[in-house]
Amino acid sequence: MRKAPCFNHLRSSLLGFSVSSLALLSVLCAAPRLASAQNGGIVDPGQTRNWAPGAIAHAQQMRRFPDPDRGSQPTPPIIPKLEVDPDQSGSVGSFQPGVATITANNAFFQNLGTNGRTCFTCHQPENSWSVSAASVRLRFALSGGQDPIFRLVDGATCPSDTVATLSAKLQAYKLKVAGSNPAGVANKFKDLGAASGALATGGNGTG
Repeated sequence: MRKAPCFNHLRSSLLGFSVSSLALLSVLCAAPRLASAQNGGIVDPGQTRNWAPGAIAHAQQMRRFPDPDRGSQPTPPIIPKLEVDPDQSGSVGSFQPGVATITANNAFFQNLGTNGRTCFTCHQPENSWSVSAASVRLRFALSGGQDPIFRLVDGATCPSDTVATLSAKLQAYKLKVAGSNPAGVANKFKDLGAASGALATGGNGTG
């Protein structure tokens, strides 16, 4: 009778060993299946660099079309923790946990290339961290088409377009500022106050 506790302890140990062994076997058996899937021709595009040579070659070719404009991206020194901006539907808000963002030491707001653009060029809080047609038209008016979002490569209808005058810029960037014209730009946006009002009623989104 005194051996029963000993037996029960041994049985518990064996049971624990069996469960652990089964768990280990499950992991070991699953590994080959995972490896076989990875080697079965299913390639995650994010894990390959096969696209790089073509992208680099294309970028080199685009250097034939230098931009005459050198406008820089206006960036606020601080993005507040909570920002609320007017929108045609009312207001649009942007909230970030933690503290406000200091743009000077944040890569998102840095010019890492040669065209004057930053991530902030196309992702701004007043547009729900996206870009809107109304905002693009406003920026054209305020900058005379020199804002970094207006660049020959990937901004104009063709990288060889002429952008020597305001009329030429409107033609080159017509896909971004459709419906605008030099007279309309000059008359509609006479000052920052009028421009801000136009943005507030111009709509949010990409069209």
